[in-house]
Amino acid sequence: QIGANTYNANRLEITDIGSRAAEGIGNIVEGNYRIQSIESNFLINITPRLKNEDFSIKAIIGHNVNQRTYRESEVNGKGIIAPGIYTLANTKDKTINATNSSIRRLWGTFADLTLGYRNYLYLNLTGRNDWSSTLPKENRSYFYPSASASFVFSDALNIQGDVFSYGKIRAAWAKVGRDADPYYLQDTYVVGDPFLGQALASASVSAANATLKPEFTTEYEFGANLEFFKRRFGFDVTYFDKRSTNQIAPIDVPASTGYETAYANFGSISNKGWEIEVHGTPVSTRNFNWE
Repeated sequence: QIGANTYNANRLEITDIGSRAAEGIGNIVEGNYRIQSIESNFLINITPRLKNEDFSIKAIIGHNVNQRTYRESEVNGKGIIAPGIYTLANTKDKTINATNSSIRRLWGTFADLTLGYRNYLYLNLTGRNDWSSTLPKENRSYFYPSASASFVFSDALNIQGDVFSYGKIRAAWAKVGRDADPYYLQDTYVVGDPFLGQALASASVSAANATLKPEFTTEYEFGANLEFFKRRFGFDVTYFDKRSTNQIAPIDVPASTGYETAYANFGSISNKGWEIEVHGTPVSTRNFNWE
């Protein structure tokens, strides 16, 4: 499966001669923008038939490529020469407001395995390894797995009735990796407008970091789903504990360093709590149903 999503925008902003804006001499801004995302997925699905029908196996092996490209150019023309002709060539002074481009690519391989027993006990294992173009060579490869299990104890123990209809408990653990935005690894200079015919360039206000590592988020989750009265009333309760580490973001640094901020892996964020969902069907007839 291969797909592409491309967005192009060409904008022309005109402030005509005689306007109270642009000092009355007119102004033209021309901008061109292009955003493209290319995605490729290769999947192999494996569902073998087992001699023992109590067990089931489903496996997925895959490869993923994602590439994102961004281009932007914007030119400002000040002072319209001939009225009624709205092109940059018909302006006295031209300034480049912006000219930016970026490209990033992510390669990934992954596997997903689901084991089932009698349709009431399931175990799911996944693993993925990514290679990112936005991280340094020694850190651009990173692996993250997950594991989850669920047990429909109402089916396994055959305890359904008029009052209790369905019961399932579940547990999961997952780790997810994330790369950086493009061009955080090397310090670069920003080329500015010439001053009195002299070319200018200045250092970025944010310091790069050639040793960035990928971010990771790890989460534990435990939950239960219980249904009553022929599944007309039930609730789903979940406890989760999520922690993010090695976050990539600019942090403030002393101005004596020559920078205002510096990109780094820093800190951790913890997010934990309970989620409870209650649902029911108070009215259920042949012609009307209210959930």
